Amino acid sequence: MRMPLVVTSTHGGPYDREAFEAGYSLGVLNSILMDVSIHDPFFIVLYTASIPQLDLIAMETGWSIDSIEELTADKKWSAIRLKKDHGSFALDEGAHGGKDS
Repeated sequence: MRMPLVVTSTHGGPYDREAFEAGYSLGVLNSILMDVSIHDPFFIVLYTASIPQLDLIAMETGWSIDSIEELTADKKWSAIRLKKDHGSFALDEGAHGGKDS
């Protein structure tokens, strides 16, 4: 993030940095996905742990998760491709969409 989140513990505030960043990012994504002029497909890099919440946001705004690719060895970050809703993505099939993940 470019803007410092001064209410996080790393800046002396009461909130956990990663949790605050995740919530802030998901709020921004909610606003972006509500914009009807967003190109389809839409790509985002996000904390992997935030994907279940992103799935709910996507459903609420008329999008669906099309694919997920883990980007780091620690599985902390993932690249997600969203498409205008033409069906749903089953999160229980694993991070890569395969049943063996």
